[in-house]
Amino acid sequence: FLCLKSLFGFSLNKNVTILKKLLIYLCVNMGVLDIFKFGKSTQKRGIDEYMTYMTGVGMSGGKTILVTNKKSINLGVVFDCLDVITRTLSLVRPKVFEQRSDGKYIATNHKNYKIINTEPYTLYDASTYYSRMAVFYHLFGNAYAEILQDNSLRIIEPDNVEPYILTENGIENKWYKVSEGKDKVRAIPQSKMIHIMDMSFDGIKGLSRIQTKKATLTQAGQIQNYATDVYQNGNSLSGLLTTDRVIEKDALEYLRKKFEQQVSSKNGGIGALPQGFTYQELKYALPFADANIIEAGKFSVEEIARIFGVPLSLLMRGESADNKNDRDYNTFLSNVIAPLTIMLENEHNRKLFPENEKGRFYIKFELKGLYRTDMLTRYQAHQIALNHGFMNKDEVRNVEDMNPIPNQLGQTFYQMLNTIPLDKAMDYYDNIIEGNKAKENSNDIT
Repeated sequence: FLCLKSLFGFSLNKNVTILKKLLIYLCVNMGVLDIFKFGKSTQKRGIDEYMTYMTGVGMSGGKTILVTNKKSINLGVVFDCLDVITRTLSLVRPKVFEQRSDGKYIATNHKNYKIINTEPYTLYDASTYYSRMAVFYHLFGNAYAEILQDNSLRIIEPDNVEPYILTENGIENKWYKVSEGKDKVRAIPQSKMIHIMDMSFDGIKGLSRIQTKKATLTQAGQIQNYATDVYQNGNSLSGLLTTDRVIEKDALEYLRKKFEQQVSSKNGGIGALPQGFTYQELKYALPFADANIIEAGKFSVEEIARIFGVPLSLLMRGESADNKNDRDYNTFLSNVIAPLTIMLENEHNRKLFPENEKGRFYIKFELKGLYRTDMLTRYQAHQIALNHGFMNKDEVRNVEDMNPIPNQLGQTFYQMLNTIPLDKAMDYYDNIIEGNKAKENSNDIT
């Protein structure tokens, strides 16, 4: 310090920081620390970067993922949610019904019955059709199917469709611009396009749940990648090499490898370290749970399940989920499957049937068979309605989407007679007593 002060005229009191930095620079470059140099000189790193390097052994800094509508299905939870929804939807198929004056009948002879119930298009059956529509609806917020000349339904991927409004003579009409290959675009009117859309601001195009919840899905993807890296590379450190010296990366890496080879390859071997270095053994390996991966994973599962409305009991087992029960399953049917089927019913009824058939013919999904405990409750309610005479058997069968009993045998009403009004109760018992006395007087012991 005195030499530098006299040489450069520095004020010792005001320039201590500058002098310290200058001395460190001179020492490093004059060879004082060359003992720790191995190979070519590299750019020096700060303490934060060294700590990242040292504590990063077996760890991952997290990889940034690009969340798109299609790639989001690579997340295990997203796939599981869609799998539950599509498998449940595949258990039921809609039927075409005809409303007649004497009841509701299944119209198996209608030209749309096969399209709706069996084969919407030559390349896929009904289950595949409704499953794909459900997947596109949940990932993109929109599901499209073009109505061809024979009323068959060909699904179009949402990436290739853009809806827009065209005003003609003061009347707004909805059209769909469909891209098919390079420089090939078609315009399809709304009367020829089945369009199921999620929540929307403009009523023209639905919002994508994936893009709306992009931050949540990105976080889940980073957690998934992080967990994968931890499993592949290990998640614990056996010890730490520490020093108060400034050392380059190459030297640190060389020293770490040499020490690791000497200590780990010999049972009870003696290790040696340069002056200024210490080795600290970690007696307890870092458990997997301490990295918060498990808890973060649980949180991600809950958040993504909430996006799709799927109960945790349908996705997983263990402490983070209640046991699978009928209440959760029925809630899932009421809040997810039923609204989806109603949208499918409304759109197909509006587009597939001509004006002279609308209201008389319609399609309907039968979900009653999917409900568990509610089926018994529903049948008990039917029994009460029949016993008290405010419904007949044909009316009950109509609720269950069944044909009426032939020959009008189901149109009779019944009334139970074992209950009477309270104000008639005394008269009723008096009549019974008088009747019994009359029988005794006439020696009628029947």
